[in-house]
Amino acid sequence: MSVVVPTFREGSQIREVLDHVAALPGRWEVVVADGASDDATAALAEAHPSRPRVLRSGGGRAAQCNDALALVTGDVVLVLHADSRLPHDAHARIAAALQRRPGVVGGNFALRFDGADRFSRLLTAWYALQRRGGWYYGDSSVWCTRS
Repeated sequence: MSVVVPTFREGSQIREVLDHVAALPGRWEVVVADGASDDATAALAEAHPSRPRVLRSGGGRAAQCNDALALVTGDVVLVLHADSRLPHDAHARIAAALQRRPGVVGGNFALRFDGADRFSRLLTAWYALQRRGGWYYGDSSVWCTRS
């Protein structure tokens, strides 16, 4: 499975998200698609011990993802924002979804906002309702099959 991390000025978060993916069970190919950040995002990604491929791209998140898709080799591609985290069993969940439902082309993970405050709980509930309605956002780590 391939993980594409589109970044722009994510120097403060890139190490943490790469550490997170590196600690997840499963085999992950990671590509950081940096959108011409003017901070140290790309350099920090290149120096990370997990050795992700780093692509310097321009034009915004969609262009970054499209450029990264030309590089990845996984049968499944997941887009992970630098400020989002996957569940520990993400790899197994995706594999199970593909086995359980032949022909499925993609999915996403439920969004849960950190914080015990009322606003965080409200946002978590709101996004759960939207997800039931079939509306997905990039923050929910959307994944799809290569085909």
